[in-house]
Amino acid sequence: MHFGIAHSSCSEVEVDSPLGQIAIRRSCLQHIVEKRQDARERYVRFALDTLTGPLEIWRVAYSDCSARLAFIGAYESRRQMLVVVNI
Repeated sequence: MHFGIAHSSCSEVEVDSPLGQIAIRRSCLQHIVEKRQDARERYVRFALDTLTGPLEIWRVAYSDCSARLAFIGAYESRRQMLVVVNI
């Protein structure tokens, strides 16, 4: 709901980041709720805030020669957020 894709007919939404538009796809969010005991969905607002106003953004190389963007957020509540974006 906080990402703006609460309705089942919406498969993705775009958000503005410092590097331009980022598509958030419903199909890529399953890991947030797959472990109900972890209640990861409570961190969605931090993730969205990290995408739109990160402290730092790093380009990270993977062993398969691909790269991803790591958006890093830091918060006063001693929480940090890392959002990985597939390029």
